[in-house]
Amino acid sequence: MTDHYGKKLLFLLFVTIGFYLQNFLLVPILSRNLGIETYGIWTQILVAINFLVPLCALALPQAFTRFSAGETEKAEIARNYYTVLFVILITGLLVSFLFFCFSGFISRSFIKTEAAILPLLHVASLLILLQALSQYTVNYFRTFQREKAFSFFQLLQSLCTIAFAFILVRTGYGLLQIIFALILIHMFIFTVAQYLIVRTIGWKQPDFKRLRPFLLFCLPLLPLSILNWVINVSDRYVIGFFLPVTEVGTYSACYMPSMVIMFFYAPFYVILMPKLVELWERNDDYTLKKVLTYSNKIPLLACIPTVLGYAVLYAPILKLLTGEAISVPVLLIPLICIGYIFFYIGGFYSSVFSLVKRTKYTTAGYAIGAIANIAGNICLVPVIGIIGAAITTMLTFLIQMLYFMQKSKKFYDINLNWDYLWKCILASVLLYLLLIALKQPLSYYGDSFLVIASILIGACVYLVILYLLGVYKKEEIELIRDLIR
Repeated sequence: MTDHYGKKLLFLLFVTIGFYLQNFLLVPILSRNLGIETYGIWTQILVAINFLVPLCALALPQAFTRFSAGETEKAEIARNYYTVLFVILITGLLVSFLFFCFSGFISRSFIKTEAAILPLLHVASLLILLQALSQYTVNYFRTFQREKAFSFFQLLQSLCTIAFAFILVRTGYGLLQIIFALILIHMFIFTVAQYLIVRTIGWKQPDFKRLRPFLLFCLPLLPLSILNWVINVSDRYVIGFFLPVTEVGTYSACYMPSMVIMFFYAPFYVILMPKLVELWERNDDYTLKKVLTYSNKIPLLACIPTVLGYAVLYAPILKLLTGEAISVPVLLIPLICIGYIFFYIGGFYSSVFSLVKRTKYTTAGYAIGAIANIAGNICLVPVIGIIGAAITTMLTFLIQMLYFMQKSKKFYDINLNWDYLWKCILASVLLYLLLIALKQPLSYYGDSFLVIASILIGACVYLVILYLLGVYKKEEIELIRDLIR
């Protein structure tokens, strides 16, 4: 599509594998060794951290990317970078201190357990600051499409998290030591990344006059971290408020397989905005639309059969993850998957608002989604349990996607191509019927064999069906060849 784009995607694919493995493997590591209740506590703590870290950043990393991705002067880049870094440091200290002070209220109100968790929250307050700093420094490499450095730091974080968690729980330690390990990981990443950045652009004193255009860009995005938290993870807190903490653990365990949708989309999303900014500044309309089209089409071809595959294999997958035969509704994981497909498709349309610097529409879309999400969860979770949270997730992202599609056309029509969609759905339905037929004979050899064999056989059959239906085009095949090279 563009020069070296396939190679960048290949590096980012490895990043996504590492990130997905981190989230995927932590489920059995924690739930099998520490219990499903402890895993639920871990989930609640992570939810709080994932909410507060973006709040520390104040959406300034997005502004740095938007105003610096097309910049060539190192001095200008350095002033932008250190101005934002200083602000994140100050806000991070403030947010971490407030979290420390209110940790007692959080533990009493949302984490209903007899376990002593206050020390965990106190230590997690330091993790908030260090994670905000490390994420911003790594964002520098994403902004300038230095995919090797970005991939290194992301993989380092994922692999070290898995390794430390496994070693600590196997040697008799618990969540407190795991959180300490995460603090050390983020501290190391921040230190090394900052060293590389200084070597590249040097040091410049923060210029707070630059904050004005940054904040004009960011102000509409400031509520975004709160809204994004409400949409993506507040359902755990609603479940924890109305239901036992074990239900939080069960729902989170079901959430992990659905994150494979992220696995398919993330390599394209990571460098999407820097690449779009570069093409937008060059007025390269043709390439920009091509990048958007294939960044949606290629992962979507994998996502649709995944949804139907989970409808058949959800039970053995959950048993492999948790070590227990968890009873959940058959549609729970597929509904979450469909919701995240809507989320990522909507994200392509919302990228238009950043390009034209009308970010208030992005925030408006998230506000609509947040209202729908919190209202849906409060209404459905007490009545029908965790399946209500899954239904709410799907409807929330559908509403958000439709809003972004409608509003973005006012500024720029990205005109994503959908002529292949019905063929993809037909191939997925045929795959679904095949998996149903294979499930009984394959399950004779155990759950692991059933899942692995179903994925391998299903993927081969699905690709053949797509080929026979003429879904592949020459350009897609060339892109795959770029990835392999």
